[in-house]
Amino acid sequence: MKNTKALLKAIAFLIDNFLIYLVSSLISTFINPYASSSENQFNSMLIYIITLLVYITFVEFKFNTTLGKKILKINN
Repeated sequence: MKNTKALLKAIAFLIDNFLIYLVSSLISTFINPYASSSENQFNSMLIYIITLLVYITFVEFKFNTTLGKKILKINN
């Protein structure tokens, strides 16, 4: 049973990361669709970091999921 829960958590983590990457890619493409390759990589990286911070701040803390619990334990 523990292995199944761990597997489900790992799958949920991968899906979360994929969705964050997808959203950040769409945002960077929307901001500057005609950017060169290096500009696009930098914009994608920057927007990915911003999207990840927004996700951690609002989703993880609001719904008190596992990453939010770990961060709260570290801070307290």
